[in-house]
Amino acid sequence: MGGNAFFTLLTSDSYAVGAVTLAASLKDFDPDVCVCVLVTADVSDGVLLSLNRVFDEVIEIGLLECHGTTYETVLERPDLKDTLTKLHLWDQEQYSKIVYLDADTLPVKSMRTLFDVEVSETVIGACPDIGWPDMFNSGVMVLKPSKATYKALIDTYKTKQELIDGADQGLLNVFFENNWLHIPFIYNVAFSGAYQYRPAFLHFRDKIACIHFIGTNKPWTSTAPNDLLAPYFDKWWSRFAQIRAFAQLPGYSVPLASETAALKDSSQSLAKLSDVPVKAETIRTSANWNPALGPPPADTLPEGANLVYSSHVNAWDQKRPDRSASQRGRSKHKNTMKALSKSLSKTRIDEEE
Repeated sequence: MGGNAFFTLLTSDSYAVGAVTLAASLKDFDPDVCVCVLVTADVSDGVLLSLNRVFDEVIEIGLLECHGTTYETVLERPDLKDTLTKLHLWDQEQYSKIVYLDADTLPVKSMRTLFDVEVSETVIGACPDIGWPDMFNSGVMVLKPSKATYKALIDTYKTKQELIDGADQGLLNVFFENNWLHIPFIYNVAFSGAYQYRPAFLHFRDKIACIHFIGTNKPWTSTAPNDLLAPYFDKWWSRFAQIRAFAQLPGYSVPLASETAALKDSSQSLAKLSDVPVKAETIRTSANWNPALGPPPADTLPEGANLVYSSHVNAWDQKRPDRSASQRGRSKHKNTMKALSKSLSKTRIDEEE
């Protein structure tokens, strides 16, 4: 059996940008720990290539969809329908202990200490959920892989037709109801609008190890919803700006130096510069063409006809109104008389001297 590893999950291209940024951030603090990602068949080939550049191991798994509609009707989160695929974590017995993080988390300190949590095949470590602290949040977990636990989880998945959230967190809280160890909230900090949250956040923010961008406000899709999260949105964009060129993630171009600087300044700037992720097959060949390295791709179309022609004339380049011949004649006569008068005056002065 192998050693420890960080894991995340990707069931589509929509969270790919979050996954590569998470991997890069984990390696910033703990470069010697293996970083892995579980992927399903819905992840495109282009994104798979990017994942293989950033992650130490990319593991393909089958999709497990949620039962019921709670995740959609109550939470209004249709993106949660694939989260039960997370159960495959317990099938990864090639590792002795796993620290799992959702792809929408951002470590801002080392997460290595979580490997010291004393978990077993039937006991996991997790942080309390911000919505109901008697439950745990499944966005960050410490677990020991086990085929037996994996089978028991799959059996529970097949028999439990309706869960509190209709997704993985509800099922895992049922399965590990009295068998989870409390991990400090600083390892999975989610935002809450509760009145006591702000003073607590400000008091403990220097201890925060990992931010969890729960809900629909992700750094790659929106601006920070409040001033508390804004610095972490900036941190996320700053790290993504550094990794995006190496990852070569389809749908994301390399930022200019000026853009990178702006990305670090404020989340308002980030909103204007943020990209919209698209699948690899929608990227035109010409979008990846570098004119410095070769001729245009053969399958591209001429675009000269689409150019908009316009002209600009400076005010000082405008022609002056035309004058009549008599006006031009009078002007020349005056200039001639001035020149003669000046010459005669100079001659008199010379003679007097």
